[in-house]
Amino acid sequence: MSMFGGKKEGEASASSSAGTAKGTNIIIEGTEITGNIKAHSDLRIDGVLEGNLECAARLLLGKKGVVRGDIKSKQAIIEGTITGNLQISAQLHVKESAKIHGDIITEKLIVDGGAQINGSCKMGSGSNAKVSNVQKQNKAS
Repeated sequence: MSMFGGKKEGEASASSSAGTAKGTNIIIEGTEITGNIKAHSDLRIDGVLEGNLECAARLLLGKKGVVRGDIKSKQAIIEGTITGNLQISAQLHVKESAKIHGDIITEKLIVDGGAQINGSCKMGSGSNAKVSNVQKQNKAS
């Protein structure tokens, strides 16, 4: 059994024990995580994640935040650096300090001047930008 409540090695689940998530999970600057993360509520990353991320709510990647892996989320605001693909089911906002090296699939996209995106982008309802229900997947395991 791991310190994350019996999840597979390298996979952490950020949720409340009651199954309903409230609040924001925060990975602060100076923190480095290696492994996949599944979050039911909002998540803010100012540190480094080396792994894939599934967030059933909103992701905020701060200016110094780095993700090296694929991201699936309902909404996202990106200010930091991503090396991986993004699949956002609602709205993606790429701020001027953001650097994305990967493909994007999203329903709606906002890109501020100065942002860097190196990859392809598919938008709109026909883009199949569906994010799986993380909560249902975790209950099945």
